[in-house]
Amino acid sequence: MAGRPIECDRAEAARKATECFWRRGYGRASVDDLVRGTGLSRAGLYGDFGGKKGLFLKACELYSTAARERFIRPLDAARDPESGLRSLVDEVVKAQCKGKGPRGCLMAHALSDEEAKAPDIRRAIAEHFRSLEEALARALARASGSRGSAQTAATAAAFLLNAILGLVQSARLAPAPTRLRAIGRAAVDAALGIARGG
Repeated sequence: MAGRPIECDRAEAARKATECFWRRGYGRASVDDLVRGTGLSRAGLYGDFGGKKGLFLKACELYSTAARERFIRPLDAARDPESGLRSLVDEVVKAQCKGKGPRGCLMAHALSDEEAKAPDIRRAIAEHFRSLEEALARALARASGSRGSAQTAATAAAFLLNAILGLVQSARLAPAPTRLRAIGRAAVDAALGIARGG
């Protein structure tokens, strides 16, 4: 009987590594932690991913792909962009207040990690946030119509992304869905006001 394809094993190892990095941070996740958490051997970790940094970059890629599927794709597809923005905030709160799993944002955690300063790691983080901000700007531009400009939508998107990141950090301290949803919706309303030039 044939075993699982190597690609499946690599994908599963990368998924497990993402959880490990998310819980422990890049700097605090040792190679031993990653070997234990993924089921890879040390040789497999280095052979398949090039080491800890390569595995972290793969984790960043998986995390960004999941964020696009969960948050950006529905926002882009929303017929009503205002409702889409509110749904996005509700989904962020839901993700942060779930019973198990890591809370917070893997990418934001990495920004404050002294050991995650390599240029390719910083590029992956910057690309993640850029894609989120661009999606928010698209939705805010659609919602503001002729009352706003590309510049006001971009400013509003930067504001809203930072508000969402603050909300995510708040959820780590006190995962209270009702309160967090109210904060998120207030941030959406403020961003809509900015986008409309108000």
